[in-house]
Amino acid sequence: MNLVTNLRKAATILLSLVASIVLVLGFAIVSDSTPAIAGYDPFIGEIELLPYSYCPEGFLEANGQTLQISQNQALFSLLGTTFGGNGTTTFNLPDLSGRFPMGIGRTADRNIVLGQQAGSATVTLNVNSLPAHNHGYATSTVAAANATAEAGSGTVTVVKSITANAGNATTANTGSGQPVSIIPPYVGMRYCIATQGIYPSRP
Repeated sequence: MNLVTNLRKAATILLSLVASIVLVLGFAIVSDSTPAIAGYDPFIGEIELLPYSYCPEGFLEANGQTLQISQNQALFSLLGTTFGGNGTTTFNLPDLSGRFPMGIGRTADRNIVLGQQAGSATVTLNVNSLPAHNHGYATSTVAAANATAEAGSGTVTVVKSITANAGNATTANTGSGQPVSIIPPYVGMRYCIATQGIYPSRP
């Protein structure tokens, strides 16, 4: 009888121990899997637009800075000297400070290539920028009047007609020729490029 009771107690203790182990292991599995779900490894060279005052670890600001090839060989093998550098010891990151990226390829009026920088924040208009037009001005005429010569002695010269020639007129200049801003509304954020992560394989 005592043997059966002792076996039952031992079984109860063993089951409690197994349940505790399963509970602990289950919590550990859930805890360990959470970071794996939340995090991700970026492709090397991937650019993120972030609202931070800094770039996270494994990223550098895409501001055109010069890097050493010896310390960033994987990134150099992807970028080369597309954005600058001597290609022997240094290469540059893309400079997105105050700029926005644009997809490469041929458009209706240009062919955009990788690494090309173009565009302007302002434009100054000149005559060639304006459509064909003209400026009119008003003129007035003076009606002819009769003149009567008073009687007197001697010879009087009478003018029969007066001929007036029209002259040229020039309108006054206006405007100051100041550049005009063509920047659309914007909000400042930070471009960061991944220097560590997964090396992108070619398709």
